[in-house]
Amino acid sequence: MAALKVPGKPDQNIELAAQAGDPAAMRVMGHYLQTALEPHADQVEAERWLLASAEAGDPEAMFNVSWIYHERAVDAAWMSWCRRAAEAGCVGAMRAMAVITADTDEEESWLRRAAGGGARGEMLRLADLLTRKRQEAEAEQWYHAPIAHGLSSARTDFASFLIAQDRPADAEQYVRVEAEAGSWAAARRLAEVLEKLGRANCSRQGRRVVVGWREQRNRDQAAGSALTRAPSPTPPLRHGERLA
Repeated sequence: MAALKVPGKPDQNIELAAQAGDPAAMRVMGHYLQTALEPHADQVEAERWLLASAEAGDPEAMFNVSWIYHERAVDAAWMSWCRRAAEAGCVGAMRAMAVITADTDEEESWLRRAAGGGARGEMLRLADLLTRKRQEAEAEQWYHAPIAHGLSSARTDFASFLIAQDRPADAEQYVRVEAEAGSWAAARRLAEVLEKLGRANCSRQGRRVVVGWREQRNRDQAAGSALTRAPSPTPPLRHGERLA
């Protein structure tokens, strides 16, 4: 009778490649042994394979090793392996380095590398950083990037940027989609845009958004806090109904 295959276990070719020193195969073996269910898990062997893979130059294994040290609070080793992984091209490690180096001279460099690697959250963080540095032209490009990569909620962030640039007409097209999809933050931004454009009363839906936003703003101002509380009730949009 043929031996039963363990779910998720790498095939024999991967095992042979790992034993022959292939970095990617060693990482696969280490990941399997690290995450397998009992009785197949073996943390000691997992770490042996992952460390061997990392030392052989595999970026993902380096990042995995960094988190092993992080969980053990071995900060020097954690930081060293995380940096090595990021420098070797691991986008996850680049994102981690952008957090680790926040508010330092290194932050922008790591944000750029992570954003360039497709990390949408870091695209937004980079845009925000550039805005604070008053590099608005490049910031605008990075606000566009996560939207192009499918992060629809970034439209609201971009609209806020455009409003601050006194470009409410440009902001409207970006924030309207999110507002009509049910985002209260976007609806609040759209209400602000409609007010700036002098169109707050152009429709029943627009009035409802603006009134709801004004009520919430007044409550928050009275409490001396930012807009962090639950929004005032605003009648939900029916399918296909537009805000203005």
